[in-house]
Amino acid sequence: MNRYLIYLVTLLVIAGSVFSCSDDDEQGLSVQEQFEKETAEIDQYLTENGIKALVDSASGLRYVLKNDTISEHPQPKDVIVFNYAGRFLSDEVFEEGDSLEVTLGSLIPGFQRGLQLFSEGTSGTLFIQSYYGYGKTGQGPVPPNTPLIFEVDLIEVK
Repeated sequence: MNRYLIYLVTLLVIAGSVFSCSDDDEQGLSVQEQFEKETAEIDQYLTENGIKALVDSASGLRYVLKNDTISEHPQPKDVIVFNYAGRFLSDEVFEEGDSLEVTLGSLIPGFQRGLQLFSEGTSGTLFIQSYYGYGKTGQGPVPPNTPLIFEVDLIEVK
């Protein structure tokens, strides 16, 4: 009986240590601190690469419009057609897509917010903190708490 008690206590200690830091990242940062850290990393990337980005005051997203057009801006309920390439701040490409047709509201929050700043036919770049991307869990090739860069061509708003 004592052996089972020892196994149970050991299991509880291990489980407790695994789940005890689940609200913070690996460095113990709060969501706000992580957001500020990544914003600083993005700003440093922009400075080092001589990029002058605009800032969306509502979200803090950084973006660059390369050929802004005067046409319809998509809303979350709209179906959009777009090309994109996703990169890390290291400039390593992790994902690409051509002529994707989806509802804007089904995409990560950074796309939902950022693409509403684009007009149909606009090309540009979104610099997205993980809060608006894949967050503290990451997804696929994107590690947790990773700021991202997306080159986007908004082809059509339906």
